[in-house]
Amino acid sequence: MNLIFHLMTFLSGMSVSVPIAMMSIDSDEDREFMITLYLYYSRRLVRYAERFTLNRSDAEDAVQNAFLSLIPRTEQLRSMQRDYLEGYVFVTVKNAAFMMNREIQRELSAEKNMAGSITMEEDMFSDTTAEELMEALGRLSEKDQLLLRMKYFSRQTDREIALQTGCRESSVRKMIARSRIRLAAEMRKEGLEHD
Repeated sequence: MNLIFHLMTFLSGMSVSVPIAMMSIDSDEDREFMITLYLYYSRRLVRYAERFTLNRSDAEDAVQNAFLSLIPRTEQLRSMQRDYLEGYVFVTVKNAAFMMNREIQRELSAEKNMAGSITMEEDMFSDTTAEELMEALGRLSEKDQLLLRMKYFSRQTDREIALQTGCRESSVRKMIARSRIRLAAEMRKEGLEHD
């Protein structure tokens, strides 16, 4: 534990925090090894990951994701020579950054598809009376109602909604888009019932 103590003392004041999952590693030796490895490389790895991500926050996430994926390989990592170990860790971070980018691209693609669905539904909303809209809104789940009321009645920004709901802004945009689609489906049902 002396090595970790000295390393943590050396790094105190820096914005380096160990992923919580590392604290749950059963073996004291494995936990010490992984924490030391993380603390030793994390700053360099974040700078490295920034080459492959959109911003520092994503780079930090990529590094943490990489280390979470390395935990099951702790025994193997401990047996590696230092140069090979360093290369292995850097490649793992690069792969984690690429995986994160693919996930972001999938999310953006899904958002574009939802946005297309929403614009098709806007004509439906333009012909709707306030009473019909409120009736359809009342048939949605409480979560959908809350999101739509926050966004369109209270005119809150995605950031404000994210802070209140504890979600990421990108998640808020997706949830609102889905809520709008469900509201449009309710409006269609109502229109069919009246015909």
